[in-house]
Amino acid sequence: MRNLRCLAALLVLLLAMPTVAQETTSSIQGTVTDQTGAALPGVSVEALNTRGQRFTATTDSSGTYRFPALPPGTYTITATLAGMAAAPVRNYELTLGMAPRIDLRMRLAALTEAVTVTAEAPIVDVTRSAVTTSVTRQQIETLPR
Repeated sequence: MRNLRCLAALLVLLLAMPTVAQETTSSIQGTVTDQTGAALPGVSVEALNTRGQRFTATTDSSGTYRFPALPPGTYTITATLAGMAAAPVRNYELTLGMAPRIDLRMRLAALTEAVTVTAEAPIVDVTRSAVTTSVTRQQIETLPR
C-alpha cells in the first residue's frame, strides 16, 4: 500500500511539472514591398547561411514570405524580381528559437537601353564594269544642231 502511495505521488509530481520542448530551429518571415510601400507578390526570397545551406520562398499575393524552419546561423536574405534591384540583408545572426520579422524593400532596377542599327550593303555587280557620266542641261543645250 505504501508503494502504491509513493507511485501515485510520483505520478502527480510528474504530471504537475511543465513540459519542456526543445527547439532546434528558428524562423524568419516578412513582407517585400517596392519603394512606394506596395506589396510585391511572386518575389523569390532566398536565405543563404554561412555553411552554404540555401532556403527559398516566394511571396504570396500580399507580399509575405516565410521560412518556417531554419537552423541557427548567420544568413544573407535576398529578394529578387525581374526589373527590380535585389534587396539583400547581410550577416543577420539567427539564434535558436528566434522568429524575427525582416521586411525587404525593393527599388526599380536601372534600365538600360541598347540600340542596334543594321543596314544592308548596296548590291554591287562585280562581273561587269562600265564608265558613266552625268550630262547637265546646260551641256545639252550647247551641243551643235
